[in-house]
Amino acid sequence: MTRRFIDKRLFVYGTLKRNRVANHLLTEMDMEFVCEATTPGRLYSLGAYPVLIPDENGVDVWGELFKIPRKAESQILDRLDQYEGKGYQRQTIPVYILNSPMFVVAYVLKGPLPSRAKIIPGGNWRGA
Repeated sequence: MTRRFIDKRLFVYGTLKRNRVANHLLTEMDMEFVCEATTPGRLYSLGAYPVLIPDENGVDVWGELFKIPRKAESQILDRLDQYEGKGYQRQTIPVYILNSPMFVVAYVLKGPLPSRAKIIPGGNWRGA
């Protein structure tokens, strides 16, 4: 796959999605919804929130892309790092929009999968 980098985009798949409990963080930082997208991986529920493990052989994990304003990119990413906490790491991952790949930023599981994690077979978290 030819890498096509699109900077200033964030893929969210859990509490930061539109109409979810923490989406206000994105709107407060003037992040604009772009579109829905998928990424190959495995999505697990930890109860109140999900975790993503990127995996080219995984299922389509459904999420949303948001544009990160250039003027405040480092401050926004710092704030998101704090929100996501020690259990996540910021990583560049492939996402697909209408079967076209691009690379964007996402927060994925850091470290071992917690024992309480339950696989989400359809790759679409519908929690809080």
